[in-house]
Amino acid sequence: MKYILIILIQIFLTNEILHSQTNIFSTEVTKEERTLKIKSNIDNVNVRFVKSGNYNQNLGTLKNKELTYIFSTISGKQTTIELYGDHVDTKKIKIHRYIKNAINPFSPESYALGIKSRSLNVEMNYSDSYMEKEFLKIAQNNNPSVFVNYITNFPSSKFKSLAVNKKDSLELNTAIGKRSEKAMDEYISSHTASKFLKEAQKIKKDYAEARIEFEKAKTLDNITVYENFISKYPNSIEYNDAHVLLINIAEKEAIAKNSSEGSLNYFEKYLQKFSSFLSKQELELKTTTIASAIDKQIVRENIDEKNKYDSYSKLWKRFGEITAKHKEITGYLVQTESYRENISNELFLSLSKLSNEAAQSSFLKKAEIDFPKFDRWGEPGNTFLNAILTQSNSLTGILKLYNQNYIPNFVKNSCGERCPLVGRNQYSYKGADLEAFDGANYEELKYINGAFEDIKIYKDKSLLASFKFNTNGYISEANYYSNGKIVHSDFTDTNGNYYSYEFENGINLSFKELDNKINNADKELASNDFDNALNILNNDCKNNFPVNVAPNLRIANTKNKVNQAKAAYLKKQEEIRLAEERKQEAIRLADLSGKKFEQIDEIPNSTTHLYFKSNTEAAYIMTGSLMNGKTFRDECSCKSTIQGNKISINCICDDREIYPDPIKDSFVYDAASNSLKSTSYSDRNRNPFIWKYKN
Repeated sequence: MKYILIILIQIFLTNEILHSQTNIFSTEVTKEERTLKIKSNIDNVNVRFVKSGNYNQNLGTLKNKELTYIFSTISGKQTTIELYGDHVDTKKIKIHRYIKNAINPFSPESYALGIKSRSLNVEMNYSDSYMEKEFLKIAQNNNPSVFVNYITNFPSSKFKSLAVNKKDSLELNTAIGKRSEKAMDEYISSHTASKFLKEAQKIKKDYAEARIEFEKAKTLDNITVYENFISKYPNSIEYNDAHVLLINIAEKEAIAKNSSEGSLNYFEKYLQKFSSFLSKQELELKTTTIASAIDKQIVRENIDEKNKYDSYSKLWKRFGEITAKHKEITGYLVQTESYRENISNELFLSLSKLSNEAAQSSFLKKAEIDFPKFDRWGEPGNTFLNAILTQSNSLTGILKLYNQNYIPNFVKNSCGERCPLVGRNQYSYKGADLEAFDGANYEELKYINGAFEDIKIYKDKSLLASFKFNTNGYISEANYYSNGKIVHSDFTDTNGNYYSYEFENGINLSFKELDNKINNADKELASNDFDNALNILNNDCKNNFPVNVAPNLRIANTKNKVNQAKAAYLKKQEEIRLAEERKQEAIRLADLSGKKFEQIDEIPNSTTHLYFKSNTEAAYIMTGSLMNGKTFRDECSCKSTIQGNKISINCICDDREIYPDPIKDSFVYDAASNSLKSTSYSDRNRNPFIWKYKN
């Protein structure tokens, strides 16, 4: 039995060795002989070993459609690998091995992979459910390349023929869209087996026929032949051009009719319907052309200057019909739109002739029917009357309104943030906020060139409020009344400065309080307290009233008086101070009389004295020793001049042979140190000579 087993092993080894072409004398299993390489047509496929129907070992996942796995040892039980994934059919593959090390045939380390099992090329298939799911994702797509990708990725799909037909259909539509014989030729040559080949061939044939028919249509050049051509040859190369020519001839015929109805028919039936065949610029130009024609036509068809009211009403109703149906051309009806102002002027004139509430209310109700939606904003509270009075730049004259409550409603609902009347329905009086228009039942509005010039609001015959406007449309003066008497007033001057006053029984309370403050300043002036008087005038009396009102004129006058009085007072005080200073200076300078000063001299055994006999007379005395031991004494008579602390001397000496010229010097007197500092002479170090007081 032992010998039989050895013989069988030798036969097995011989077969495997011959098959693997491995050196029989090499017993070590190399890395190459333990390496498994797998390639597939599908990526992200998982690989594992199967052991007796159970999954034993994961080898990894194919990346870039490849997987390399190196065994440390090859078990005798590792005979089957399985490739599997979420979207693919599972595939099992047997692998071959052989015993390379015959010495120890029962050890896993003796096994190597057969040469054909080391490199496997596996063709995988996607599952039918996955291919169906992917097709349903793209079924409604209109991009041919999507279906090309599907056919490439899923060649075995049962939906392949559907994908091919969808691709061919979309590519035919693309070729048709190009409206080119060359494009159709390319389609036919590249789709010889297509389900749509015959359709493409027929379209190619129609191209040639349509080319001839289009030339005939251009010769006849009328609406009917272009419409027939478009209907018969929807895929023709000339299809787009035919629409453009149809629009052009329809426009020409519509304008020739000179009828708003005819022009509107062209706009609806041709220009709007076939606008996609025109460029954005062409459509804009043609819309402008036909809208301008409609604009002129509806004015011509409706306006009669002899009967303005009725003809304006007809025009406005026609305008409303057209713009309600064709909002696209509303902005182009410039001439008709401009009649808003004419209508406003006509209604303003008619309304101003009516002198009671019943007549005005009846007229406004009728006019609102005759001019529907004349209020183009349609905001709540923006009444028909407001629409009349705000849509003209040329209203001029006085409008008297009886119980129409126009200004109160206008300020409350329609005035707008920048309206000069905003907030004017209230005013402040003695710290309380009061309503300005309560009970208003009569209004007088004065207009000039469409803008307010003057407004008066009454309750019965008693004035409640009045407003005056400047040429810029802003309120220059606003007055409020109680029981017919003014109680509050606001002003704005030409520089835009704002002022406010309160009144009681006709007396300006703001001015009264200011007058009291000015009186206090007058009292301070009378007591020569100029600074306090100016403080009252500059701070307590500071106000926002115009400079030309009486209190401010008085303040300016009082300031002038205070400044003049203060200047005179200060001048007088300065004169007194200077006189006293001169007096004290005279007293101080008189002290030099009888004073003797000695010069600090570097010459040994000599002295120089300056003796002031008076402020104008002095003696300059020099004494010293000679080389022969004798002494000398020279005395010079001096005239002195004193100006403040500056002193000068001019001396004539007795010994004219030694001092033929006058001795002159000047000094600065320092009363604190009682010394003189020469400003004429200095020592060798350029320090001025100092004369010290000598008792």
